Amino acid sequence: MKFYPSNYYCRYFILSFSFLIAIMTFWTVSTRGFAESFAGIWATVVIVSLSVGGTMVMRKYQNDYSVGVFLGSIVATSHFFLLLSLIYFGYAGDRKAKNLSIIEEIIQGLMFFAQSLVLGLFAIILGAHRSRVLDNKESINNESIAFGDTESTDYQPPTVMK
Repeated sequence: MKFYPSNYYCRYFILSFSFLIAIMTFWTVSTRGFAESFAGIWATVVIVSLSVGGTMVMRKYQNDYSVGVFLGSIVATSHFFLLLSLIYFGYAGDRKAKNLSIIEEIIQGLMFFAQSLVLGLFAIILGAHRSRVLDNKESINNESIAFGDTESTDYQPPTVMK
C-alpha cells in the first residue's frame, strides 16, 4: 500500500495506545471494581479486534466493501473511546468526592481520549484517501469477486434511462 506516511504514523499511534490500554486494563482489574474492570476489558477486546481486522483489510482485503466496513468500525470505535474517556473522568469525580486516589482514572481517561482522537484522525485520512487504498489491487486474489468487485468481471449494468 502506497499512500501518505501519516497513515503509518496514525497506525503506529493506534497500536501503541492499544498496548498501553491493555497494560492499564491489568492494573484496573487488579485494583478496581467490576464496572471499571469490565469497561477496560471490553475496550481492550474492541481495540485488539479493530487492529487485527484493520491489518487484514489494509494488507489483503482491499475492496469497496471491506474498506467501507473498516472505516465505519473506526468511526464507531472512536466514538466508543470518547464515551469511555467521559465515563472514566466521571469515575474520577466520584472518587474525588470520596477522598480516594484518582490518578488511575485520569490516566485512563486521557489515554482513551487520545485513542479517540487518533482513531478519528485515521478515519479522516482513510476516508480522504480510500481511492488510493482501493487502487492498490496487487495483493487482492480471486476472493474479491465474492465481495462485489465488478471491475474484474464482464458485467455491464442495464441502461434504464437515457
